[in-house]
Amino acid sequence: MNAKIERVARAIESVQLFSRFNDWTPEAVKGFPIEVCRYVNGAGAEIEIVERFPASVGEIEAVRLAMRRERAKAAIAIIAADV
Repeated sequence: MNAKIERVARAIESVQLFSRFNDWTPEAVKGFPIEVCRYVNGAGAEIEIVERFPASVGEIEAVRLAMRRERAKAAIAIIAADV
């Protein structure tokens, strides 16, 4: 049981996200300028947008919400893989 707990803990801990206020790139979505992103393949230059939020949410809350969901997905994936 301890090994499973450790695998879930590592999966949750591995979720690394950051936010940016994007109203300047061609990919910007009008009305949803806050983008929560992750680096693809480590700390390379390529990023993946995980989720977009309206400015009214605020960047801190946007990251909190996205982290919460991404950590849950990581934990579920580990548990499902063990079944």
